[in-house]
Amino acid sequence: MRETSGTPASTRGVVLVTGGSAGIGLAFAEEFAALGRDLLLVARSGDRLAEAQAAITARHPVDVQVLALDITDRDAEAALDDALLSEGLHVDVLVNNAGRLVKGPLVTLDAAELRATVDLNVTASARLAHHFLPGMIARGRGGVIFLSSLAGQTPLPTLATYAASKTFVRGFAEAMRVEVAEHGVTVTVVSPGPVRTELFDAGFADDATLLARLTPTLSAATVARIGVNGFLTGQAHVAPGLANAIAQASMRIIPQRFARAVGRLLIARGEDDGGTVGRQ
Repeated sequence: MRETSGTPASTRGVVLVTGGSAGIGLAFAEEFAALGRDLLLVARSGDRLAEAQAAITARHPVDVQVLALDITDRDAEAALDDALLSEGLHVDVLVNNAGRLVKGPLVTLDAAELRATVDLNVTASARLAHHFLPGMIARGRGGVIFLSSLAGQTPLPTLATYAASKTFVRGFAEAMRVEVAEHGVTVTVVSPGPVRTELFDAGFADDATLLARLTPTLSAATVARIGVNGFLTGQAHVAPGLANAIAQASMRIIPQRFARAVGRLLIARGEDDGGTVGRQ
């Protein structure tokens, strides 16, 4: 069975969360579990997935399936379909959360890290949405939550690949939302500012940038709570946190040359070291 060919009525719907073993992904899983939704958590580490599974089921009476998988693999969709089929499941909601951050001046970055960032943040996100969307349309319900970022609002030196990938996510999701509007499927983009997670710490721990020092950070739980509420109420775009919402609205209306200048100011620092990498 493939999701693209439709789903038998006997299967049970789940919320699929990529990068669901930690950080924002785990927080989204907790939020949906609190609503009584069964889950399929996907991440690369089987050990961390097992820990997340045990933690959620200890707090919520829901079924939590886990699958250790790199979603950038060529056969990722087939592996997901096989896992769903074996448990009699289909995907009602896809939370496209898994992401990668590579930081540093472009000339200092490893080419493989750049490719890996685009493969995960852009290609895998689009592939999974494309794969599971036909089943949602056939059932006339469900939807996709995309994790973008404040960084996706403007080009950011030393975060060029990450920021551009999040710009793609926002644009892709907004166009997809228009296409599925008449089919009962919801598409919501969640664009947090800095969130205290492993991904943030990998890129900004002990960082001297204004972005790291001045921008308020939110908890992953807060982002997930606001994001899920926005999705359930059919919102197109959610920017958790008042300061973040104001910043994103401002970046959309001010001339781009000023937006780029603000971006350079936020990310500027005294010394540029080598690249750093984080993944959620």
